[in-house]
Amino acid sequence: MSEVAQLLDQMPKRHSTHAGRWVPIYLEPLTGSGERICVAVAAADDSSFVVAPVADLGRFSCIYGAAATALAWSAELVVSEAQHVLSKTGLEGLSELADRIEGLVLGSERRGAGTGLADLARLALQQVSALSAVNFMPPTQLATVAENAEGGGWLESKILQLVVGRQPALRDRFRKQFRRSQSSRPLRYGFVGKFIVANFATLESKSSSQVSARVDRAKARLWDLHQLDGGVLADSLELHAPSMSYELLVHRPNTFETQVDGPLKAAVKAAEEELEAEADKRHIRFRPMRSVDQIADYLIDREAA
Repeated sequence: MSEVAQLLDQMPKRHSTHAGRWVPIYLEPLTGSGERICVAVAAADDSSFVVAPVADLGRFSCIYGAAATALAWSAELVVSEAQHVLSKTGLEGLSELADRIEGLVLGSERRGAGTGLADLARLALQQVSALSAVNFMPPTQLATVAENAEGGGWLESKILQLVVGRQPALRDRFRKQFRRSQSSRPLRYGFVGKFIVANFATLESKSSSQVSARVDRAKARLWDLHQLDGGVLADSLELHAPSMSYELLVHRPNTFETQVDGPLKAAVKAAEEELEAEADKRHIRFRPMRSVDQIADYLIDREAA
């Protein structure tokens, strides 16, 4: 055996021979800000796929505080929806998620290799996620195909999870949007069913000073519902049922009744009154509810009517 052949024979065998493609998936904590956090990697080969989530996004609580919980919920939505899309259309279908999920950004497609597809995704995560590079994620934490999805933002995430868990056929009723023109702001609707169009909002706040921002966001969702009165949007969304109702479903937890200080309780009560008055002016039903489960039950019951 030649000297070169002996050296080659002594070299460690290359195990990363499983080739595939992968795409990094990012979320903007503040939509439109340009700031991005990697939340997952989607990888595929000729016969299978995997979505590898960044482990324990709750670690961002040191930066974002309580908002880190909402980020984690949104990331879980992205993982579930990405799995659903990949199972149908492969990596090429991921672009539709950016249109449906606010603040979601896809990185460029890349090629890589590992001992298997799961290992490829794990190595890819270490390239695009600081959290994954610091703490290597065990292969057992890589995501597998899941049927239940969760909606963007923690409230919509939980509503979608509960509804789809009981009625999988309603998955495609969530997160509809319409754009009048390329330059106009897209109008987003949390749920567009056969008998109800609903947007979701929450008044849950840590202090009375936060309630005003919650009200402004709820009003924006209410005004989007009002746009359906023009007819053009209703036709685009195929809203033809004579009994169709347009509703703002507002989450107001039971804790407001017993565990909230006086000023915050008063601010929430005033916010509800303001939103109800605004909804009445625009012929939208304002419906406060005490739990996410109650909202999910209500949507399922309305669609079964």
